[in-house]
Amino acid sequence: MGKIFGFLTVCAQRLFLEPLTVARDLAWRPLRQGNARFLADRAQIRNMRRNKSNPPAIFVWIPKAAGTSVAAALEQRGAQTLLSVEAIKKFFRNRGVVTFGHIYLPALVQAGLVSEEFVAKAVKFAIVRNPYDRLISLFEYLKRLRYLPKTSTFNIFCHYLQVRAFEKVGLSNHDGLSQLNSQVTWLIDSSGTLTIDKIYRYEQLSSSWPELWANIGFQGEAPILPKLNTSEARRKPEDYFSANTVKVVQEAYHDDFEILGYSTEPYWLARSRSHVREESFQSAATKPR
Repeated sequence: MGKIFGFLTVCAQRLFLEPLTVARDLAWRPLRQGNARFLADRAQIRNMRRNKSNPPAIFVWIPKAAGTSVAAALEQRGAQTLLSVEAIKKFFRNRGVVTFGHIYLPALVQAGLVSEEFVAKAVKFAIVRNPYDRLISLFEYLKRLRYLPKTSTFNIFCHYLQVRAFEKVGLSNHDGLSQLNSQVTWLIDSSGTLTIDKIYRYEQLSSSWPELWANIGFQGEAPILPKLNTSEARRKPEDYFSANTVKVVQEAYHDDFEILGYSTEPYWLARSRSHVREESFQSAATKPR
């Protein structure tokens, strides 16, 4: 009974605020779908109002680098998550804390959707991730959402990366396999100039989260960072990579390794070698002298 009452309440609100849209819904699409869109718009308007008093900041959201978790935490303080050109046109007023998802920030400025003045004064930050680790997570994520055929293997996925069979970043949150672009792609403009003020590492985010929160300009203690959109089906990294696919990643993501400071050596091999050295040291230490 409560669900029916809630549904009718939303319908009544819409009849008052947007009668023509309700009439169109009744003629061409389910009323339930229109109600969902209406509620989402109302939530965006509330966030837009709350965001007025927030300091200017832009979270450049690199795919599969804790973005869902960070955006959810920022939204607790009224930050806006706007994932389409339509939403940006309707709800963004060049103020407060915002993320445009995986939409390319320089493209938004060039299109006149985000002002140069706002970008100049905003704190611009991003989170990056070990390229090997991010690629595994991206593969499992795209498979789960069925952006990849069920029969796709990690080797096939790496072949797409090798031959650059993916779309460029632009005014879409995602376009085909555009999320396969290197992380640095989201951090530079068309001239190759770095446009980000602060880069944090996914691997150190738990410890750097309070600093990130304070650097935005928020007062008070940072909220607990939720763990969202994780890849539960992941196996060990060595189960994905071969010597050939390691080489593919090293070549395709050369800029990520070099500019972001990640070692090209696969981290699972480095970890294994460190473990062997530790065992050898312990063994030598226990031998009688």
